[in-house]
Amino acid sequence: MVLSSLLELMVTLRSRIDTHGAALRQSEALTRAVLIDPLLRELGWDTENAALVVPEYRGGRGSADYALVGEGKPVVMVEAKRLGSALEGAAEQGIGYCLSDGVPYFAVTDGARWQVYETHKMAPIDEKLVASFDVSSGKPGVCLMALVLWRPTAERGVVSVGAAPVAGMGSVVAVDSPSVSAPAPRNDAPVEVAADEGEWLAIDALFARVKSMYSPPERMRFPDGSAVRLQGWNKILLETARWLLEKRHLHEGNWRVKRRTLYIVCDSEIQPGGESFRRGVNIGPVWVETKYGKRWQIKSAMELIEHVGLDIAGFGFSVDRVGTPTVP
Repeated sequence: MVLSSLLELMVTLRSRIDTHGAALRQSEALTRAVLIDPLLRELGWDTENAALVVPEYRGGRGSADYALVGEGKPVVMVEAKRLGSALEGAAEQGIGYCLSDGVPYFAVTDGARWQVYETHKMAPIDEKLVASFDVSSGKPGVCLMALVLWRPTAERGVVSVGAAPVAGMGSVVAVDSPSVSAPAPRNDAPVEVAADEGEWLAIDALFARVKSMYSPPERMRFPDGSAVRLQGWNKILLETARWLLEKRHLHEGNWRVKRRTLYIVCDSEIQPGGESFRRGVNIGPVWVETKYGKRWQIKSAMELIEHVGLDIAGFGFSVDRVGTPTVP
């Protein structure tokens, strides 16, 4: 995706609101087709691909107009309303549904105004708000705010607004969509970690303690000081591979990595021996296995790090000050 194309779409959406506002205010279906679906597609969510976007989604305790799907499960629930509708009141119910179904983000929109919430954040609803923007405002930063729903970051559970100039508002900045020929770019800023924020364990220390741990670490930190939030044990190997790709430690010459009889990283979903990944996730030019349990995830990450010639001591994980809950 090029940010200039997102800017062009914003201009188009504003024109549609100006021209067809009366009709859009009478119809949710028209608002979805004319305003909401085009923006979702521009942000990487192919609305015609049922593996990415499920309309009229029904979960355990509720429903949503859209479920945006990453790695086979909803990562964002979207509540759509006709243009001009009040958004107030939708967040509490929508967040409740997301919490019951384990969905990390909730968005509500009338096609012009968007509000995006982090559902699992332990805070009042107004503090769960990640971003709020209005495509009809014409404000310079609206494109960057809209990137909060960009698919590569939303799929990883690390949504954030953009932080670069947009074409027409300074220099032109191109942001390529992920493909099989390049690692998926990170649009999220590294997590700033305070020195006294909980306890940090090296990856081998985490492996030694993992049998007695219920919950996964909150964050993973890399040798360059950057960090990402984890959304489960099965993100450890995935985030390790993603960072190694971005830093070019993992490259075409070494990105086939085998553990025992199966590959944990390979440049094809169908491995050289004819086996396929159990739960493979594509990041740029490679596929990464994410199916197996926490010990397997950590051990595989350690072997991958050593495979590219780095010291595992540079990779750490945070737990709270009293330690991650343990088995009595």
